[in-house]
Amino acid sequence: MRLASRASPVLPPEDPELAFYARVMGMLHEARVKFLVAGAACLQHHTGICRDTKDLDLFIHERDLERTLSALEGAGMMTECAFPHWLAKAYDRDGKFVDLIYNSGNGATPVDDLWFEHASHGTLLGQPVAFCPVEETIWSKSFVMERERFDGADVAHLFAARARTLDWDRLVWRYGRYWRVLYAHLVLFQFIYPDRAHTIPEGVMEDLAGRIQRERHVIKRDRVCMGTLISREQYLVDLEGGRRDGRLPPTGKMHPVDVAAWTAAIGRRQ
Repeated sequence: MRLASRASPVLPPEDPELAFYARVMGMLHEARVKFLVAGAACLQHHTGICRDTKDLDLFIHERDLERTLSALEGAGMMTECAFPHWLAKAYDRDGKFVDLIYNSGNGATPVDDLWFEHASHGTLLGQPVAFCPVEETIWSKSFVMERERFDGADVAHLFAARARTLDWDRLVWRYGRYWRVLYAHLVLFQFIYPDRAHTIPEGVMEDLAGRIQRERHVIKRDRVCMGTLISREQYLVDLEGGRRDGRLPPTGKMHPVDVAAWTAAIGRRQ
C-alpha cells in the first residue's frame, strides 16, 4: 500500500485503508487537535522516496493525548495506550489502526512545541497536513538501531536531501548529552555518500570531533550501558552482567515500570 504523495494527493476511493486514514485525519482536524504526519509519508515528503507502508503514524503532543483519544472514541473508534510513555493506538471495527506517538520507545525524543513550530506543510490523501520537521525526524529515527529495524538509511537519505537547508544549531541541540549518536550518523553518511560529505557543515564536524578529543581521556566510573537507548533488546546481556540501564535517570528519562513493559513487548508487533 502506498500513501498518496504531494504530486498525487487524490484519495483512491476504492482503498479502505487509505479512506480510514483520511477519516482519522479529518476527525482530528474537526476536533482541532494538532497532529504531525510521520513515517513513510513524512520521509516521502522530505526526500521524494516512496515506499510501501503498512500504517499511518501521527505525532501529537502528550498534553493532547486525552483529547485526541476522546475525539476518536466519540466517532466510534476503539483506543488504547499501548505503552503509556510513548504510544497510543486507535482502531476501527475492522482492525485498521493508526499510531498516535508522543515520544520514542527509549523516552529520549518527546514531541514538544518546537515540532509544530518547525513543521513542514503539504497535502496527504487530499487533506492539508503538517509533516514532522526534518531535524526532529532525524533526531527520532537516529536512535532506531534494532536487529530487525535500523533507520540509518532513512537518516542518510534525509541528510542527502536536506543537509544544505537544515537548522544545524537546533539539530545538534536536540541531541544534548547524546550528541555521539548524531556524530556516528554523520560519519556514516560521509562513508555512504563520499561525494556529498561536503554538504555537512565543517563547523558541525569540527565541533563534534573536538568533543571526542576533549573527552577521550576522561575516565568514566559509572558502569552504564547506553546501548539500550538505541536497541531495547541487543544490550540486555550487558544489563544482566551488571551494567546500569542508560534509559534510567540520571542518564535517561524512563521509569523502571515503562522499561519493564517495553522490554516485555520484544518480539511483538507494535
